[in-house]
Parts: sequence; C-alpha cells; structure tokens
Amino acid sequence: MPCDVWFEIAKQLDDFVQSYQMLCISSEAQIGIGNYLRQLPGLIVTGGWVQTTSVTIPYAPYMLSNEVWRLSLYPLAWVRMVDLAMPRAGHSSCVVQQDKVVSVGGRTVRFPDEHPFFSFTLWNTQGRPASGLMNHPCATHPGPDRASFEVMQYVNGIATTIKTDTPLEIYVFTDGAVLEVAGSGTTSQGSVELFGGLDREYLAYPTEPDMMIPMNPILQATNRVLHLDLASAVCTQQPPMPLARSGFAADTVQHGGGIVIAGGRQLVSRRTSSRLSAAGVWGPLTEMNTMRLNPIAHSMDNDDFLVIGGVVSGVNHNTFLSLDLTNNEWVTREFESHNGPQRFYAASAKIGRCIIVAAVKILQNYAELDVY
Repeated sequence: MPCDVWFEIAKQLDDFVQSYQMLCISSEAQIGIGNYLRQLPGLIVTGGWVQTTSVTIPYAPYMLSNEVWRLSLYPLAWVRMVDLAMPRAGHSSCVVQQDKVVSVGGRTVRFPDEHPFFSFTLWNTQGRPASGLMNHPCATHPGPDRASFEVMQYVNGIATTIKTDTPLEIYVFTDGAVLEVAGSGTTSQGSVELFGGLDREYLAYPTEPDMMIPMNPILQATNRVLHLDLASAVCTQQPPMPLARSGFAADTVQHGGGIVIAGGRQLVSRRTSSRLSAAGVWGPLTEMNTMRLNPIAHSMDNDDFLVIGGVVSGVNHNTFLSLDLTNNEWVTREFESHNGPQRFYAASAKIGRCIIVAAVKILQNYAELDVY
C-alpha cells in the first residue's frame, strides 16, 4: 500500500502503540506511519529537579533546572528545546492553542549561588526596599518580585520564547494546576486558569509605621482560581474551589465541558473530588476510595476521568483510579506490568487513545517512559 494510505490507517487507529508496532510491516508503512507519528505533539518536560554531583550547589545532589525537552515520537528521542528564562520546580505547565507551552510559578532561582526560595521582596508603602531584609530568604531580590510565567511557541520543529519571566499579581503559585481556558483561541496568545496551589502567608509585626517584618513565613494552600490572559498578564478572580488544595489532579472534561479536580496534600481534600461545570458552578463528586497526593490526571474520550499514580499513605502507588462521570463512580485498577520499583510521575501527555508518562523510579537513578 502507498505511504499516504498507511498515514490514514495510523490516523484512524489513533493509537501510538499500535502505530509503532506496524512500522515494520513494509518500507511504505514505515514512511507513512512515521510521517503520522512525526506530526503528533509528543511530550514536553519543562524544568524540575535534576540530579547533580556538584557539592557547591545548595540542596545537592539535586538542583533546579531550566531545561526543556520534547519527546519526539518518530524517531523516538528526546530533543532539547529553548530553555526557560529561569530554573523552576513545583511549577505548572499546559499547552495553549496547540502550539504554545505556558509555565507558571514554582520555586525559582535567579542567581547561581541562591537557594531555591519562592522569590518575592518586601517593600514598604513608600515603594522603597525594606532595609535590613536583603539576607532574609523571603527577601533575596531587589525590586517588587512576584510569581511569574513564561510562554514558549513550537512551530515547524522550532521553539521560540514569546513571553519571558513575566510577573503575576500574586506572590507565590506552586503545586497547583494550570489548564487552558475553553475558547482561548479567540485571544491573541490564549488564556489559562490557575487553580489552588500554595501561596505565602506569614505572621508579621511592624517595626516602623510603614514596614512589616515577616515572622515564620509559611506556604498555605488556597482555593483561589484565577483567569490569566497571557497577552496582558492580567489575572481575574474566578469562583473559588470548594476546598483549599495543593498537589492535586485536574483536567478539562472532554464531553460536556467543565473541569474535574481530585485529591491533594491537605487532609480535608485528599479523598474528595469536585467538578466545575461549563456554566462556572462548582459541585461535589463522590469520594475516591483512596487518598491521592501529587497524582496526574487525564480526561478520556469515553467520559472517564483517570487519576494516575500519586502518594498513598506515604508510598508512590502504581495504580490508577477511574471516575465514570456518567455514574459518578470510582474504580481502582492495577498496572499489571508495573510491579517493580515505585514511580513518581513527573509529566504526561494524552496522545490519541494513549497516555505517555515520564516516570522517575523511586530510589533509583534514572527515569523512564510509561505508556498506558
């Protein structure tokens, strides 16, 4: 069969694994199916904690990274893309308008010898830097620092930065979720919504009438939802989540619109789940059978909502929960092929009927790809 027929067959299958299995049928199949796989979006991993052997970097053997890597599906290989403007970890990323990747918040480092704090600077009401605070971990940078975001565009195999280290109107955003807003293709650069996560709160006492010195800075989970227009960097408050959450699963519902969130680090939210309707109203869903911390989530074409992996009772689990949104019922399933070391799921992408996950093997010095 000619190459274009094999291209259409792979397109109709919409299955990354089956397409790869057919590559060896003939040279025409290899070309046609290869062309199909080559135009798929693949998986993009931005920043994060990486291993290092350096003893001069704080928190060795790990350091923050600004590297961005894309998994090309044909040939199957990791390709280095343009770096983030600054190293980030604990940030949230999503695809916008099919050709852009936005990364928001997280722990950041601006200087090589700096500890990875959630950077912000305390200023007094006259707009002058608060003197005597520059050695405080929460006041390490001059200027009115805020959480920031950046946007990368990927077109015809070339990645370019179109928005670099742009400050937000909030101090900290980490361990939350970022999802593209439905219909954001009508705006110039698209828009996203920020869900929950950690923000800074601290007790303070005045040393001067116009100055506050932080005591015991802490990070507090929020139920905040913000609409972020990527072109203007303006944040607009949206109806808040029913519970404060960080380290939770979230994704857009394929059918019927809206968003589902589940699990999280906070005790009151570890088993709960909620749905934001297309009309902007939050409603409860049935509780999960097990609590989940730091899982990943994907909404499937059959209206199931999958929660993959996550920490359960201090252990990274090789299981996933499937929520039937029609019947509002959770089902737990095991990954039969994953009876080895526990995995921490770092990044994922839904491609057709498959989910590709970059998984780090706990207590081992390498990562690998899982395909479901």
